Amino acid sequence: MAGPLFDSPADGCSSMPNRSFPPPWSAEEHTESFVIKDATGQPLTYLYFEDEPQRQRSTMRLSRDEARRIATNIAKLPELLRGEQKLPANAAAVVKAISTGPLRAQYQAVRDAQRALAAYLEAEHPDDRATINALFGILDDREFVAALNAVPPDSPRLFPGVSESDEGK
Repeated sequence: MAGPLFDSPADGCSSMPNRSFPPPWSAEEHTESFVIKDATGQPLTYLYFEDEPQRQRSTMRLSRDEARRIATNIAKLPELLRGEQKLPANAAAVVKAISTGPLRAQYQAVRDAQRALAAYLEAEHPDDRATINALFGILDDREFVAALNAVPPDSPRLFPGVSESDEGK
């Protein structure tokens, strides 16, 4: 049985060069893989995929879609780690409203609907009727309907900059 490569975390780091991989990173599709590159074009990682299901199982490779999603998310890492995601000016008020007021039920309904749709999209044999029934069940929930009716017009907006008449579209 093989042991650990290093006895302590510092053992392996002392000989590693201090390299930088400047953003933005990009994901490029090739014949059998996606390659993630830094801003200088340095390849950072490869994600191999297989389109043919039988070969995909035997080679234990990702599907093209799985590899694409992972590659896209890896390419976003530098910006996410630097905190470049811009929050709206009223983010704190929205978070408070979602966690304490009537928006909590609305937020939970949106999350439940996202889960139902994700399950439908990821299913090998999606069931249209079951998904529609699940969505109607979420939208028909008494707590959700009461929360929709209870939100005062001057409460923090979930979508700043969007007029109330456009928000539901």
